[in-house]
Amino acid sequence: MSDQAEVWDDIAQKSSRMNAASPTSAMESIFSAHAAPLDSFVARCAPVDGQVGALFAVNGVIVGFDLFDKTSTLRRVLPKLVRSVAVEALDAGAPPKAPGGAAGTTLLRAQAAQFLAVAAKAPQHRAAALGLGEDLRLTAPHIAGAALISDERVVHLSAFAL
Repeated sequence: MSDQAEVWDDIAQKSSRMNAASPTSAMESIFSAHAAPLDSFVARCAPVDGQVGALFAVNGVIVGFDLFDKTSTLRRVLPKLVRSVAVEALDAGAPPKAPGGAAGTTLLRAQAAQFLAVAAKAPQHRAAALGLGEDLRLTAPHIAGAALISDERVVHLSAFAL
């Protein structure tokens, strides 16, 4: 369960750090104030044919992934996902960059494999979803995740580093 007041406070603090003041403490003010760099990140993250998921890293550190049951869903939501991760990177003060050379790519792939393995083995808790299907929660050291399952099929699965 989340504390909504804490969420609003976090957004207000982020808005202040990122010089994107908003009278309503809305994230939209942050996205608007940083539209140019965010659009640039989105443009460089176009999905390939058949892609149904994305794993995100910021400056060589895996921050999470999203996996969908359809390529059309990923295509529709990927820009929003990229913007969200890029905002977190910009807020941390380090613009996102690609890993350096073959060694950086090899290390990032190893970290990705480890992250996915931990998420796959994470203890699961299933409960009825608010709408159709089931809500699945993953809890592992340093990782939290959730999935929506309908007709025993994963519709959306996400996990993020804590």
